[in-house]
Amino acid sequence: MNNLTVAVIGDIGYSKNLGKAGTTSDITLYNLKQGDSIVTMIEPTRYPEKFSSLFYSVSISDYVIFIVKNIDRLFGEMVVTLDMLGKKDGCFILKNYYSDDDVKKLVKNTALSNYSFFDDNPTEIREMLVEKARMNRDDDKTSDTKGSVTIDHFFNVRGIGAVVLGLVISGIVRRHDKMNLLPLEREVQIRSIQKHDEDFDLASKGDRVGLALKNVEVDELDRGYVLSSEDDLISQKELDLRLKKSFLSQKELKVGDVVHLGHWMQFIPARVTYLEKMDNNNELLLKVSLDKAIVLKKNSKMLLSDLNDDRLRVIGSATID
Repeated sequence: MNNLTVAVIGDIGYSKNLGKAGTTSDITLYNLKQGDSIVTMIEPTRYPEKFSSLFYSVSISDYVIFIVKNIDRLFGEMVVTLDMLGKKDGCFILKNYYSDDDVKKLVKNTALSNYSFFDDNPTEIREMLVEKARMNRDDDKTSDTKGSVTIDHFFNVRGIGAVVLGLVISGIVRRHDKMNLLPLEREVQIRSIQKHDEDFDLASKGDRVGLALKNVEVDELDRGYVLSSEDDLISQKELDLRLKKSFLSQKELKVGDVVHLGHWMQFIPARVTYLEKMDNNNELLLKVSLDKAIVLKKNSKMLLSDLNDDRLRVIGSATID
């Protein structure tokens, strides 16, 4: 199958014009399938009340549909979030008589500067998304022997046990594979794999999956946990970070501040325990202590945010120093 994961932001419920609604919580997933091409759309149902809802929708997306209804503080917050996460592939759909030029001048010099503009035509948008999914094909990906899945929902099924929903973020996972459940450091086994309610023997990068697991109970799971057979993932509660602040952030960080660190489907409170300003005023070195371990690769880009800032909740992007 050919896959595309799309964040649809700026107009909650817009995706119902594009696909069929599926799992819903603080995020809502919609599915569009045509032949071997599958598009999974994610909307931040609880945004702007919950900033994490926006982060979850955007963090694992390949493509962004940004509906512009109002150019206001929230528009700016969404732009900064996409920019700090480096989301360079996407499009704008304009409403309320805004013009292309109105938006272009506001996203100049950001990751969004090359977004295309589409008319509000669901048929044309669906065709574009299916074609992008088709072009996303990787004929060699089934040769991988290891893989990872980030978990976003989970529940118990009578007679089966714990079932998790998530996205294959790298490599391949196969039925009967034994995988490490992070950050629990627990070996679990995949009993079965479903993609869009059909059984499969394997799933590859970009696939939206339901996995029945052996050797774990539902009450031991949490959103953001990662199933992996790869060797380059780390799970830590203490991190040394290099922070690149957004040029729009007015947040003056200090030791003792509680912030949130986001990566994949994880959004974790963290306390700043050390801070050093760099020569570049927009760069800082930080040490943070997290409420629970975060799972990531050493070259991963994370988002640092302050949920108490009513001007802009995004502080900047961070990497392990």
